[in-house]
Amino acid sequence: MPDRVANLANRLIADQLDPVPRQLLMTRVLGMPGDDPEVLRVHQEALDHSVQIRSLLGKQKDDGSFGRFNLIIDHDKLSGGANEMALYRAQSLGLANDHPMMTALRHYLENQLDALKTRKEQPTDRWPWASRLVLSALLSELGSQHPDIAELREIWKRVVEKNFGNLPEMLNGQTEPTIDFFDGHDHMWPAEWRQLKFSIYQLVLLADHLPFELEKKMMQYLFEYARGIFPVSIRSMRYHPLVFESRETLRYVQSIEILNRFSASSPYLLKAGEWLWEQLGQNGLWDLGPNAIKDPQLPLSDSWKSIATRQKDCTVRMLLILSNIQLSCDLYQSVCHTI
Repeated sequence: MPDRVANLANRLIADQLDPVPRQLLMTRVLGMPGDDPEVLRVHQEALDHSVQIRSLLGKQKDDGSFGRFNLIIDHDKLSGGANEMALYRAQSLGLANDHPMMTALRHYLENQLDALKTRKEQPTDRWPWASRLVLSALLSELGSQHPDIAELREIWKRVVEKNFGNLPEMLNGQTEPTIDFFDGHDHMWPAEWRQLKFSIYQLVLLADHLPFELEKKMMQYLFEYARGIFPVSIRSMRYHPLVFESRETLRYVQSIEILNRFSASSPYLLKAGEWLWEQLGQNGLWDLGPNAIKDPQLPLSDSWKSIATRQKDCTVRMLLILSNIQLSCDLYQSVCHTI
């Protein structure tokens, strides 16, 4: 897989890519150092001229936010998560956490998290716990050192240890992944968010913070038993999408990216990688079709007036996923050899 990924990445770079997808391939796929003169040149070209970066920066408000709402209820209706979508869009375009846009967004979210502590809660108020989780997860992505992040992470580590430590018992319905979190105060969780009992937000917080054996049990549950990962998907990861050019594939690859943060996911993601290679078009490129525009990670290039440009961006997207799968597999092998 590594040679196939590198060869295709080099082929695309030689084919007059726009600066954003070119930079992503150079740094995140081929592993070129950030201080390489050519990488620095392409990075500056992207910052100065990318239509996609300029469009994103133009949406940021004076307070650092991109809108009132921080969280996504439904990935098919993206209007609800302006700040979350802006964060992941910025990451997809190669903006680092020290970029002024990201710094301003981090300050805004930290202020929002602090405001939750001074909010007077009502007995039936269901949102503070959920909002605190989402804000902590987003701030974790931004490299924030806010103390709530570590506190929430420790809570969910205990939840995972309690439940996934005895996976057969949990699967028999005797426990669930939130049993210790609410401490008898289930009313504090939004009724609309019952499926958030395990979501991308807990996964973001827990990545790189769980013992390997516990990771393995959690991955077994998420791949073999869970009905998707809220709010990205409600479909089991046991099955590949039936049609590659579909919204289901967008949800599937987003789920792969989240689970790939855990090295214990590698045995499952190898099969996902094989499936992705099977979807490669006859022209040697991937194409997610017209639905690709609904992927928050796309487009990367300035314009999709040409189908060929869309295919190149989709191919960059798949190469990023495949290279990350390979990195996780290498880490998985090294961990397995030391335990």
